[in-house]
Amino acid sequence: MAADLRVRLLEVVEEAQRMARTTDATPGEQLLAQLIERFPFTAALVANTEGRYVAANRAASVLTGYGQQELLTLSVWDLTPPAGERDVDVLWRAFLQQREQSGVYTLVTRDGRTVEAPYAARAHVLPGLHLSLLKRSSE
Repeated sequence: MAADLRVRLLEVVEEAQRMARTTDATPGEQLLAQLIERFPFTAALVANTEGRYVAANRAASVLTGYGQQELLTLSVWDLTPPAGERDVDVLWRAFLQQREQSGVYTLVTRDGRTVEAPYAARAHVLPGLHLSLLKRSSE
């Protein structure tokens, strides 16, 4: 499943970068928001460099239990379970430096449950914007 997500992630990244080169008037957030709506069964979240969500698709809303507009008031820290010894700030900075990650991510839903979700993520898809694609483990 992670390989599937990485392929889909690469497709979105390439399309976003192509569109950004040819469409001067569309802000990056809006461009990525349009692209991620193409994936009705893959949760997609776009965060800025500060970790605040700036775009989310309907599948992300279903996965997390938050409405799409509500997700835009949250950050990666809000969907991350208490990390114990792990420092979420360090993990976020490492992601931004590594530029790409995949694996299984544990996130906290609106009702407090934790969900394991295979994911693929790419930092700096467009300047200051970082994309994560996730699926429920059971899908």
